[in-house]
Amino acid sequence: MINPSESSSISSTPGSHPTQDSKTVIDYLMRENVSLKQEMESLKAEIIELKTPSPKDNLLDKIVADSLLICGRVTDGIITEVDGKWKDI
Repeated sequence: MINPSESSSISSTPGSHPTQDSKTVIDYLMRENVSLKQEMESLKAEIIELKTPSPKDNLLDKIVADSLLICGRVTDGIITEVDGKWKDI
């Protein structure tokens, strides 16, 4: 008859000898981690690029960027569009 204590001593404890499956999972998770870190860096770079104002040579664009622009209909006095840094003014 098999003694339960003998069978437990024969089987390896988890973590002492990683199996091929656990190595595969660890490798996959490490690759995913590197991939996600690279994606985060590219997204951060894209955010910085979008936040930096691009140099524009158009005088009207410079005026609109630093002021308040209100467009609307003169006939009935309805404002149809507001643009510029109106929150800062």
